[in-house]
Amino acid sequence: MILNPYYFTNFFKISVGVCLFLFPSLLFAHSADTTKTGFISGFLHPIFGVDHLIAMFAVGYLSALIAKKSIILIPAVFVMSMIIGGYFGLILLFEMPTEWIIRISIIALGVFILMNNSKLKTHPVYLSVVYLSVGIFGIAHGFAHGEEMPYFLKPQFFILGFATCSILIHILGIVTFIGLNRFINKKMNVIISALTITSGLLVIYFL
Repeated sequence: MILNPYYFTNFFKISVGVCLFLFPSLLFAHSADTTKTGFISGFLHPIFGVDHLIAMFAVGYLSALIAKKSIILIPAVFVMSMIIGGYFGLILLFEMPTEWIIRISIIALGVFILMNNSKLKTHPVYLSVVYLSVGIFGIAHGFAHGEEMPYFLKPQFFILGFATCSILIHILGIVTFIGLNRFINKKMNVIISALTITSGLLVIYFL
């Protein structure tokens, strides 16, 4: 299984561009303390939530596993959906069972990794289900972030913070796949899938 470096390079460039766009905005923030603007708080939010961390890592890994355009599109769908969900969570436009959707997302992503093979990963139905699910999971993750944002922070910086962190976690998942690429086979994907699904079940049990 060979990962085309062209798509990873494009995703990396886009990610770096987003980060370079976000960080200068902090320099012109009214407050010199970035914790007051909300960027740092938003950035750290996914890291300290183990369920968020596992799910976003799995999204990155899955995107690299499917490869081709999906290495850019799957993380992009997740991040954009998460930003939308973040705004929904801020204004509490509707009620959403975010915690259960987030927990289910970990297990579902593990199943997607397990199901992936050379034939299935190009099947329109499989890809449609993956993209739709990733979009829904992104909204749920973003909704949870927005819902838990402290009232004194600036929402735009908080959302930019967790969006930037999410991109970096996706890249970590992609880099992990690339690092293991020479050893990747069906058994390795089963192991990664089993670890992801087990993590999801443990999150459901303990959290």
